[in-house]
Amino acid sequence: MGRRSAKVCLSLPVHPFRLKAVHNDVAMLLQRRRIYASSPGNFYRLQSESTGKQLFGFSHGSDFAKLGDKDGSKWSGTVSADDNGGYTYRFRDAAGETMSGTSEGGSILLRDSQGRIWKGFVD
Repeated sequence: MGRRSAKVCLSLPVHPFRLKAVHNDVAMLLQRRRIYASSPGNFYRLQSESTGKQLFGFSHGSDFAKLGDKDGSKWSGTVSADDNGGYTYRFRDAAGETMSGTSEGGSILLRDSQGRIWKGFVD
């Protein structure tokens, strides 16, 4: 009688790797694909020059950011790296208003669809 080998798939409690048993009792480690980009999230704090209104928020990795104020308006948008080592931001709120701009180092400068300038910093 021949020996039967069964295929078994075991999951480790840590998510980045998965252990999978294959033929002849040989095991392989497979690396999982990353969900977010390599850079961690950031915190943002902005203030309008004309109205003094403040926005604050955070980003997930380097692709997606959310901003909000104390009145409850929420902005969501994308963050992309530019050629100069800075980042380009594009935001939109529920009312269809848009805001875009750039950052270099820890400072950020945005302009909304009504022409207001927002200045702030990135932690």
